[in-house]
Amino acid sequence: MRIHHPGILLQTQRLLNQSTQAIARSLRNISADRLPVRAGDDIVALSQMNGYERSLRGIAASIQNVNLAKGFLTAAEAALQAQTDLIQRMRELGVQASQSSLSASQRASLQEELQSLLQEFERISTSSFGGRRLLDGSLKNLEVQVGKERGQSLSLSLGSTLAKDLFRRIKVTDETNIQVGAYSGNSNSQRLADFNNNGIMDLVIGRGAAGVRVKFGNGDGTFGEEQIVVASAAGFSMAIADFNGNGNQDIAAISTGGTKISLFHGNGQGDFSVGAVVDIPFNARLKAGDVNGNGHMDIVGVAASGAIGFSLLNNGDGTFAAATTFALPGVVSQDNNWALADLDGNGRVDLVVNGVNGARVLMNDGLGGFTQSSTVGNDPFSFIRLRDLNGNGIKDLIAIDFNSASIKIAMGQGDGSFGSVTTYESPNPEIGFDLEVLDLNGNGKLDIVFLSSPDYEDINLYILEGLGDGKFKAPQFRRQLPDGIGNTLGTSEFIGFGDFTQNGALDFLVSGIGGSSFMLGLGRVENVSALDQLNFKTAEQAQKTLSLFDQALETILKERSRVGSLTNRLESIDRQLLLHRETTAEAQSRVGTPNLAELTSELVRNQILQQAQIAVLSQINLQAQAILSLLDSLPDRPFLNLSR
Repeated sequence: MRIHHPGILLQTQRLLNQSTQAIARSLRNISADRLPVRAGDDIVALSQMNGYERSLRGIAASIQNVNLAKGFLTAAEAALQAQTDLIQRMRELGVQASQSSLSASQRASLQEELQSLLQEFERISTSSFGGRRLLDGSLKNLEVQVGKERGQSLSLSLGSTLAKDLFRRIKVTDETNIQVGAYSGNSNSQRLADFNNNGIMDLVIGRGAAGVRVKFGNGDGTFGEEQIVVASAAGFSMAIADFNGNGNQDIAAISTGGTKISLFHGNGQGDFSVGAVVDIPFNARLKAGDVNGNGHMDIVGVAASGAIGFSLLNNGDGTFAAATTFALPGVVSQDNNWALADLDGNGRVDLVVNGVNGARVLMNDGLGGFTQSSTVGNDPFSFIRLRDLNGNGIKDLIAIDFNSASIKIAMGQGDGSFGSVTTYESPNPEIGFDLEVLDLNGNGKLDIVFLSSPDYEDINLYILEGLGDGKFKAPQFRRQLPDGIGNTLGTSEFIGFGDFTQNGALDFLVSGIGGSSFMLGLGRVENVSALDQLNFKTAEQAQKTLSLFDQALETILKERSRVGSLTNRLESIDRQLLLHRETTAEAQSRVGTPNLAELTSELVRNQILQQAQIAVLSQINLQAQAILSLLDSLPDRPFLNLSR
């Protein structure tokens, strides 16, 4: 016989096991600080909790990184402030040393303090923070992980404030880069001027029958497309000056027929208006200068034959009086072999032209003409220039010998006369094309650069380095211009010099009469250390140090500005990270914080169920025991086999 039904027993046991497991889970969840504890509880919630934990730990590490980077920048800012104070003191010493009345011992004391300050300055530049040097230029592209995800980094770089890097100067070299440009057709004359007042030289081209055109400089050594000033026949020769007194450069262009000069007035923005048309007695090459000393730019022309010239006196408004002609006895054919300058200091330009035997000096007669005064040398002078070579305020004469490319120099006497001629022979006797006089290497002393050619095809460039006293070192060959450039340019001549690339170095432009191309020689500069310039040996040298100190202060200020901007950015990132951590922690708490009331209620419920289930099992066992007891009390019960 069956004592009890096994289905009820098994069901009750199963429910009891479930209640026991639920009670264990409730106790585990109540004791945990985050839910769920196991993947089996809630895999989605567990995944969210792991994501929040990853974010919070990544944010915490990012905040630590940001604080470390802020420490770098704080230390750098303190070092830069200390260096600023040192430079201010150096500049103060420089101002004191600029006093010419200081004795040698006083200057020595100031120099000693300057050296001590420079040593301290260098020590600060090599100081370290966290094992990394801050201001010696080695802190480059320091990646700071400022976010919890890949790629969320900030690159930190600090410049060098070492004395050798901070105190710098631009050294102009006499080396050049060559590039060739082209006109839209053959040109008769070319000039350089700044027509749009942007500080960049522009190129004006006289195209004869094609008129006058301008190529505006781009500031990088190139020129824009040709802009037409006038399309009619003009530009056989041109003079550039401010003829109407408005502060802008104007163009005076002679007509192709050689009977008139047309004026084109610039407005300072690259545009031109048509001005006066002036009759001239003959075709000529033009130059501008103040002939009558009234402060207005006049026009002087010398005939290609060289026998005669004329002047046009400016009325002050861009119009001109009738031409005054003057004779040029003993003068050979002219192209650009003449020059205007005030030779005797009376405020009126005088004239020097190439003669049959030597250069002819013609002094201004005060009436618009010129009369011959003296002769310089015995040989022909080509491409005459009048410059002050020794700094005494008197113009000196420089020219090139067309037949040998030798350079001839005669020092001005201040009365319109010149001393004896000094000749500098070219290393390679060639055809002398043109020369120019200017400070090529930026040392304050005028140098001479000239062109020559052995065959009108290959063009060589030579330089005579000036000594500042009217004397020069021997001519030095610098370079050969690109092959065949002579044929491309025509008869080559210097059109002018200017900083075409805005790098502080002088550049030159070479073209030629009848050529269709021009060539730019772009000067090079070097940024070199100026530590050797930091001395107070003389008042003049002390004055020079002031600009170096000012430049250093400006560089330090830029570096401090960079540090400040990086610091502000890191502080903004820090605030963002703190806010992100706060919102992430709040989201995590909403998902994973145990609900004690709910968990406790569930625990009590499961405990009650467990007790009830235990009671049911107990009743089932009691019922079975009662039946067994009853059967055990009956006599003669062989049918019972209790062993089963």
